[in-house]
Amino acid sequence: QLKQHLALEPGGAEDRVIKRKLLEGEGRSAGEQKVKRGLWSPEEDEKLFKYVSVCGHGSWSSVPKHAGLQRSGKSCRLRWVNYLRPDLKRGAFSEQEERIIIEVHRVLGNSWEQIAARLPGRTVNEVKNFWNSCIKKKLIAQGLDPQDPQPPAGLQDSPPRQRGKPVNNPLSQFTEH
Repeated sequence: QLKQHLALEPGGAEDRVIKRKLLEGEGRSAGEQKVKRGLWSPEEDEKLFKYVSVCGHGSWSSVPKHAGLQRSGKSCRLRWVNYLRPDLKRGAFSEQEERIIIEVHRVLGNSWEQIAARLPGRTVNEVKNFWNSCIKKKLIAQGLDPQDPQPPAGLQDSPPRQRGKPVNNPLSQFTEH
């Protein structure tokens, strides 16, 4: 079959048939399962939740097999982290959470993982989406630049940072300002 494949014209009909067979699972070893894609069913959610709650995740690549799922380890990890974790916080962001996002964004920029780490129960995607869909628009409507490192009035009492000067950069002493 390899000789046939090598002799095929790339993109030709025979090439497409072989690719389709590989994608459908033909030619897989007996132990390999086809990985399911798309929406998660409530039954799959329950299997993943029960398994991770009881056994922990350990290595995400081994979770699907042990939990009885036909999903990739990455898919299981993302489902757990973004939807099934018991400590997830749902609903509207509080004013305090909004202030934290603005203050930390002012210092770290678009470092969403580091910002989300300061908001227990909030996912990276939730924080990023909240910034882009709500906070950023609110700041623009107030005539403020969301990328400006100076805090909106009343948010922080620390002196404003001068634009163009690096913060906590050990190499800054060697560069001209």
